[in-house]
Amino acid sequence: MSKVQKEKAFFSFFTFERKYFQRKLKVRISEQRTKRKSEKPNFFCFLLAYSYLCKRIVLYIIRYMKKIQIINGPNLNLLGKREPGIYGSSSFDEYLPKLQAKYPDVEIDYYQSNIEGELINKMQEVGFAYDGIVLNAGAYTHTSVALQDCIRSLNCPVIEVHISNVHQREEFRHKSLISCACRGVICGFGLDSYRLAIEAILSE
Repeated sequence: MSKVQKEKAFFSFFTFERKYFQRKLKVRISEQRTKRKSEKPNFFCFLLAYSYLCKRIVLYIIRYMKKIQIINGPNLNLLGKREPGIYGSSSFDEYLPKLQAKYPDVEIDYYQSNIEGELINKMQEVGFAYDGIVLNAGAYTHTSVALQDCIRSLNCPVIEVHISNVHQREEFRHKSLISCACRGVICGFGLDSYRLAIEAILSE
Protein backbone atom coordinates (compact mmCIF):
# COMPACT_ATOMS: atom_id res chain seq x y z
CA MET A 1 0.00 0.00 0.00
CA SER A 2 1.44 3.37 -1.04
CA LYS A 3 1.74 6.38 1.29
CA VAL A 4 -1.16 8.15 -0.48
CA GLN A 5 -3.33 5.05 -0.23
CA LYS A 6 -2.54 4.73 3.49
CA GLU A 7 -3.43 8.38 4.09
CA LYS A 8 -6.74 7.97 2.23
CA ALA A 9 -7.47 4.80 4.16
CA PHE A 10 -6.72 6.52 7.46
CA PHE A 11 -8.96 9.52 6.79
CA SER A 12 -11.69 7.22 5.53
CA PHE A 13 -11.40 5.19 8.73
CA PHE A 14 -11.39 8.33 10.88
CA THR A 15 -14.53 9.65 9.13
CA PHE A 16 -16.28 6.32 9.66
CA GLU A 17 -15.30 6.21 13.34
CA ARG A 18 -16.46 9.80 13.88
CA LYS A 19 -19.86 9.09 12.35
CA TYR A 20 -20.11 5.87 14.34
CA PHE A 21 -19.27 7.78 17.53
CA GLN A 22 -21.91 10.41 16.75
CA ARG A 23 -24.58 7.76 16.13
CA LYS A 24 -23.77 5.93 19.36
CA LEU A 25 -23.79 9.20 21.24
CA LYS A 26 -27.21 10.21 19.88
CA VAL A 27 -28.64 6.83 20.83
CA ARG A 28 -27.21 7.08 24.35
CA ILE A 29 -28.47 10.64 24.79
CA SER A 30 -31.88 9.59 23.59
CA GLU A 31 -31.90 6.77 26.13
CA GLN A 32 -30.86 9.18 28.87
CA ARG A 33 -33.63 11.58 27.96
CA THR A 34 -36.18 8.82 27.95
CA LYS A 35 -35.13 7.59 31.38
CA ARG A 36 -34.50 10.97 32.96
CA LYS A 37 -36.17 13.78 31.09
CA SER A 38 -35.28 16.28 33.76
CA GLU A 39 -31.56 15.46 33.81
CA LYS A 40 -28.72 16.28 31.41
CA PRO A 41 -26.92 13.42 29.59
CA ASN A 42 -24.36 11.62 31.74
CA PHE A 43 -20.85 12.99 31.12
CA PHE A 44 -19.44 9.50 31.64
CA CYS A 45 -21.21 8.48 28.43
CA PHE A 46 -19.22 11.10 26.46
CA LEU A 47 -15.94 10.09 28.10
CA LEU A 48 -16.45 6.39 27.43
CA ALA A 49 -17.30 6.89 23.78
CA TYR A 50 -14.39 9.29 23.27
CA SER A 51 -11.93 6.84 24.87
CA TYR A 52 -13.19 4.08 22.60
CA LEU A 53 -12.70 6.27 19.52
CA CYS A 54 -9.14 7.23 20.54
CA LYS A 55 -8.24 3.60 21.12
CA ARG A 56 -9.51 2.57 17.69
CA ILE A 57 -7.56 5.40 16.02
CA VAL A 58 -4.32 4.46 17.80
CA LEU A 59 -4.71 0.80 16.83
CA TYR A 60 -5.33 1.82 13.24
CA ILE A 61 -2.21 4.03 13.14
CA ILE A 62 -0.08 1.23 14.60
CA ARG A 63 -1.42 -1.17 12.01
CA TYR A 64 -0.38 1.05 9.11
CA MET A 65 2.87 2.58 10.40
CA LYS A 66 6.03 1.64 8.52
CA LYS A 67 7.96 -1.38 9.77
CA ILE A 68 11.69 -1.75 9.16
CA GLN A 69 13.88 -4.62 10.31
CA ILE A 70 17.59 -4.11 10.92
CA ILE A 71 19.60 -7.34 10.69
CA ASN A 72 23.26 -7.57 11.66
CA GLY A 73 25.43 -10.57 10.85
CA PRO A 74 28.48 -12.20 12.42
CA ASN A 75 30.74 -10.36 14.87
CA LEU A 76 28.61 -7.20 14.80
CA ASN A 77 27.52 -7.99 18.34
CA LEU A 78 31.06 -6.86 19.24
CA LEU A 79 30.66 -3.30 17.95
CA GLY A 80 32.40 -0.93 20.35
CA LYS A 81 35.00 -3.57 21.18
CA ARG A 82 35.96 -4.94 17.77
CA GLU A 83 38.59 -2.88 15.91
CA PRO A 84 37.29 0.53 17.05
CA GLY A 85 39.58 2.24 14.55
CA ILE A 86 37.42 0.74 11.78
CA TYR A 87 34.01 0.19 13.37
CA GLY A 88 33.94 2.94 15.98
CA SER A 89 33.68 2.85 19.78
CA SER A 90 29.89 2.76 20.07
CA SER A 91 27.92 -0.48 20.41
CA PHE A 92 24.79 -0.99 18.37
CA ASP A 93 22.72 -1.24 21.54
CA GLU A 94 23.80 2.32 22.33
CA TYR A 95 23.05 3.54 18.81
CA LEU A 96 19.65 1.87 18.29
CA PRO A 97 17.61 4.02 20.75
CA LYS A 98 18.91 7.18 19.06
CA LEU A 99 17.85 5.81 15.68
CA GLN A 100 14.40 4.86 16.95
CA ALA A 101 13.96 8.29 18.56
CA LYS A 102 14.73 9.94 15.23
CA TYR A 103 11.86 8.03 13.57
CA PRO A 104 9.03 7.89 16.15
CA ASP A 105 6.47 7.08 13.45
CA VAL A 106 8.41 4.05 12.22
CA GLU A 107 8.64 0.68 13.95
CA ILE A 108 12.35 -0.20 13.86
CA ASP A 109 13.20 -3.72 15.04
CA TYR A 110 16.68 -5.13 15.52
CA TYR A 111 18.10 -8.64 15.19
CA GLN A 112 21.66 -9.97 15.27
CA SER A 113 23.06 -13.45 14.75
CA ASN A 114 26.42 -15.03 14.01
CA ILE A 115 24.72 -17.92 12.21
CA GLU A 116 23.89 -17.75 8.50
CA GLY A 117 20.76 -19.91 8.72
CA GLU A 118 19.29 -17.76 11.49
CA LEU A 119 19.76 -14.63 9.38
CA ILE A 120 17.87 -16.34 6.56
CA ASN A 121 15.10 -17.44 8.93
CA LYS A 122 14.67 -13.87 10.19
CA MET A 123 14.54 -12.40 6.69
CA GLN A 124 11.93 -14.95 5.65
CA GLU A 125 9.94 -14.14 8.78
CA VAL A 126 9.71 -10.38 8.13
CA GLY A 127 10.33 -10.15 4.39
CA PHE A 128 6.67 -10.53 3.43
CA ALA A 129 5.16 -8.25 6.08
CA TYR A 130 7.65 -5.41 6.71
CA ASP A 131 8.31 -2.37 4.52
CA GLY A 132 12.04 -2.98 4.29
CA ILE A 133 15.13 -4.68 5.66
CA VAL A 134 18.46 -3.03 6.46
CA LEU A 135 21.03 -5.82 6.21
CA ASN A 136 24.63 -5.79 7.35
CA ALA A 137 25.60 -9.38 6.63
CA GLY A 138 29.18 -8.93 7.82
CA ALA A 139 31.58 -11.46 6.34
CA TYR A 140 28.67 -13.45 4.85
CA THR A 141 28.39 -10.57 2.36
CA HIS A 142 31.37 -12.00 0.50
CA THR A 143 30.56 -15.71 0.73
CA SER A 144 26.82 -16.43 0.96
CA VAL A 145 24.87 -17.48 -2.11
CA ALA A 146 22.13 -18.61 0.31
CA LEU A 147 21.61 -15.03 1.53
CA GLN A 148 21.43 -13.82 -2.06
CA ASP A 149 18.77 -16.42 -2.89
CA CYS A 150 16.80 -15.46 0.21
CA ILE A 151 16.86 -11.73 -0.62
CA ARG A 152 15.62 -12.44 -4.15
CA SER A 153 12.62 -14.32 -2.75
CA LEU A 154 11.34 -11.51 -0.50
CA ASN A 155 8.64 -8.95 -1.23
CA CYS A 156 10.19 -6.03 0.65
CA PRO A 157 13.30 -4.10 -0.42
CA VAL A 158 16.63 -4.96 1.20
CA ILE A 159 19.35 -2.34 1.60
CA GLU A 160 22.89 -3.68 2.02
CA VAL A 161 24.83 -1.71 4.64
CA HIS A 162 28.44 -1.63 5.79
CA ILE A 163 29.88 0.55 8.54
CA SER A 164 33.30 0.84 6.91
CA ASN A 165 34.15 1.55 3.28
CA VAL A 166 34.80 -2.04 2.22
CA HIS A 167 36.42 -0.87 -1.03
CA GLN A 168 39.25 0.72 0.95
CA ARG A 169 40.00 -2.50 2.77
CA GLU A 170 41.28 -5.99 1.82
CA GLU A 171 40.61 -7.10 -1.73
CA PHE A 172 38.38 -10.01 -0.73
CA ARG A 173 35.96 -7.50 0.81
CA HIS A 174 35.50 -5.73 -2.53
CA LYS A 175 33.23 -8.48 -3.85
CA SER A 176 29.67 -8.77 -2.53
CA LEU A 177 27.51 -11.78 -3.37
CA ILE A 178 24.34 -10.06 -2.14
CA SER A 179 24.57 -6.62 -3.79
CA CYS A 180 23.01 -7.93 -7.01
CA ALA A 181 19.86 -8.92 -5.07
CA CYS A 182 19.59 -5.77 -2.92
CA ARG A 183 17.78 -2.54 -3.76
CA GLY A 184 20.93 -0.56 -2.98
CA VAL A 185 24.23 -0.47 -1.10
CA ILE A 186 25.42 2.05 1.51
CA CYS A 187 28.88 1.85 3.04
CA GLY A 188 31.57 3.92 4.69
CA PHE A 189 29.47 6.30 6.81
CA GLY A 190 29.90 4.54 10.13
CA LEU A 191 26.74 3.77 12.06
CA ASP A 192 25.04 6.58 10.13
CA SER A 193 24.90 4.13 7.22
CA TYR A 194 21.85 2.57 8.92
CA ARG A 195 20.04 5.90 9.03
CA LEU A 196 20.75 6.50 5.37
CA ALA A 197 19.34 3.06 4.55
CA ILE A 198 16.17 3.81 6.50
CA GLU A 199 15.80 7.10 4.61
CA ALA A 200 16.08 5.17 1.34
CA ILE A 201 13.31 2.77 2.38
CA LEU A 202 11.01 5.55 3.58
CA SER A 203 11.45 7.49 0.35
CA GLU A 204 9.93 4.68 -1.71
